[in-house]
Amino acid sequence: MNSTREKRNTKAETMSLQDMASCIRDMPKQEEMMKSFQIHIDLLNKVITEITKNRLQKIVQLEQMIISGLEGTTTRQVNNTAVVKGVSQISKEL
Repeated sequence: MNSTREKRNTKAETMSLQDMASCIRDMPKQEEMMKSFQIHIDLLNKVITEITKNRLQKIVQLEQMIISGLEGTTTRQVNNTAVVKGVSQISKEL
């Protein structure tokens, strides 16, 4: 732990005043970027919560199965019975 502190002190001691001033000037930019990232992270968490809460993942999988004609990650062709079964399961859960 002391070695980390010593490294920081050494780095701070070798920085010129211009370097320090530059770091201070860049702080608001860094803070603004962090706020921007936090907004995106918050939105992503809300989307994930909604997808989980509304069971949208099952709907998306069913939709992909209908569009591609393939079942899951396999190359097995989907039959109409599987599609009807998937729709009825999802409608019961909603």
